[in-house]
Amino acid sequence: MAADRTEHLAGNGTRRGPIVVVLVLALASAMANAGASLLSACLPLIKAEFGFSDTQLGLLTGYASALTIAALAFPITVWAARWGNSRVFGACLTIYGAALAVFAACSTFWQFVVAQLASGFGPAAEMPFGPGHRQ
Repeated sequence: MAADRTEHLAGNGTRRGPIVVVLVLALASAMANAGASLLSACLPLIKAEFGFSDTQLGLLTGYASALTIAALAFPITVWAARWGNSRVFGACLTIYGAALAVFAACSTFWQFVVAQLASGFGPAAEMPFGPGHRQ
């Protein structure tokens, strides 16, 4: 039955389904890492433009996304078991993309924090947290 599902995902009777899954996960991981790297590279500009303190920048880059990832670890696993991996993963990446767009339009520290908290959905969804992610 798993082979039928894999062939169905590939669309043409070949076994490309697992390769597609790996490529999508690799792309999601690259997006999450690029987002974090880009934020780190822009910190001096953000500090100069908005006048944030080093403490605020540290909270923004460290705790804001780590808190979301830690808080969503179990719920994402439960949601994936209930509604399916693809749906949950797609929804989380949609929230992640929207959060990155909102992050670019922020003008206050708390707006940045909320956007950074929402951007934790992407990295949280890409990590397999347990049996709920396996079907």
